[in-house]
Amino acid sequence: MNLHRWIPFILIITSFTIIIEAYVLFHWTKFIKKRKFNKLAYQIPIAISILAILSSLFFNIQRLYSISPNLSYNFFLIFSSLWYLPKLVIAPFLIIKDLINFLKNILFSIRNKKNIAKHSNISEIDYSKRRTIETVGWTFAAIPFISAGFGLTRDTTSIQFQIIELELPKFPIKEGVFTIVQISDIHSGSLLSKKLIEKTVRAINDAKPDVVVVTGDFVNFRIEELDFILPSLNNLYPTYGTFGCMGNHDYYVGKENIRKFNQKLEKVAIKMLNNLNFQINTGQGIVQIAGVENTGMSNQNYADFKKAIEGLNPNKSIILLCHEPNNWEKSVLRKLPVDLTLSGHTHGGQFGINIVGKEISPASFVYKYWAGLYKVEEQYLYVNRGLGTTGPPFRVGVKPEITIFKLRAPQNIV
Repeated sequence: MNLHRWIPFILIITSFTIIIEAYVLFHWTKFIKKRKFNKLAYQIPIAISILAILSSLFFNIQRLYSISPNLSYNFFLIFSSLWYLPKLVIAPFLIIKDLINFLKNILFSIRNKKNIAKHSNISEIDYSKRRTIETVGWTFAAIPFISAGFGLTRDTTSIQFQIIELELPKFPIKEGVFTIVQISDIHSGSLLSKKLIEKTVRAINDAKPDVVVVTGDFVNFRIEELDFILPSLNNLYPTYGTFGCMGNHDYYVGKENIRKFNQKLEKVAIKMLNNLNFQINTGQGIVQIAGVENTGMSNQNYADFKKAIEGLNPNKSIILLCHEPNNWEKSVLRKLPVDLTLSGHTHGGQFGINIVGKEISPASFVYKYWAGLYKVEEQYLYVNRGLGTTGPPFRVGVKPEITIFKLRAPQNIV
């Protein structure tokens, strides 16, 4: 990985953070002074903000050159996320408020020039209602901070199980079900402890899967991050094996480390399907699993879809592991005889809300296929919400996911 190319990115993010911080704290200071509260109510947040920005620069640059996962960096991410992210929710409301006031002042000025006498009683306007609205507004501004804290303590480590039952027209096993368990986006470098990965492995084994698949992003940036999760992954016991594919973050370990990266996973019995396939003889039929390298983020273009399914029987079901879901429509749908594509990458946005059974997440504005099951004609795509995190080291409303697929052939009803 070219470390130096990340420095401009860090400086841009830091500059953006400073602007948001200054804007929100300006309004907060103004509010405190109006109410004549103790000066410490705005002086302490300003001091914390300055310290947080300086720490951000230090830790982000240090992270680029660290040789192993850094626990102090992860704790810094928790603090900075709890401090900064809620302001991204607050700032748009303040901007809207300022724009409305700006337009009102312009309109008032125009009207005032036309008829000064009409507005001669301006000094008699009662601003008490405005002050009440302001106070209520700043009270509600605490909600994003509370949500972030709630997500850190619960949603980040509380696993959500999705059970998907599918009948695939070309599935070879005519009796019973074939169970595949999918996890994705572990992001070992962001894990604060082994608690989540160990809990995940126990839950997977309890499901007694025939096959386990990991659809990419085992790490964040460093090959050393793998060592943190390999002992746990070595305790997976599916009937026919564990298979994986590369995610965009896995290539950040550097070209010189890709081979070693795959070898480490192979040592714990995870067969990496890098534009390869594998045929499982169950005794009742052959289950065909293929996998591609990543194409998508960071100008990566390593996937070879035709090579991945080379030698497979197109008249029988093919299950494809492909990290980035955007590739489904571009390279699989109506183009390849793939019945089920398993992806990850989006993390379900890490932040989301459920309104009357409908999930809403920032990821839905970025990705057409961002979470859950999609079907077009007889082809399926499933996008796993992932286990770990990138950026903010917590989730709000989008829990880590284990997906359990129960696959079967169509049942003939007499």
